Amino acid sequence: MRELLRKVGENGRIYVCGASAQARGLKKEDLADFIISDDSYGDLVDLVMEKWDKVVVC
Repeated sequence: MRELLRKVGENGRIYVCGASAQARGLKKEDLADFIISDDSYGDLVDLVMEKWDKVVVC
């Protein structure tokens, strides 16, 4: 999973779904290349936000 996130982060946006992502101040945008559900991958949200600025939230 983490390697997949690295690849997507290099090439596109990462789409984060969930209340904790919204609480971190992520803004909603229209397009994304990968979906992370906070419910399933909450431990990866901080990692993703540290690595990439192309994170969007639904």
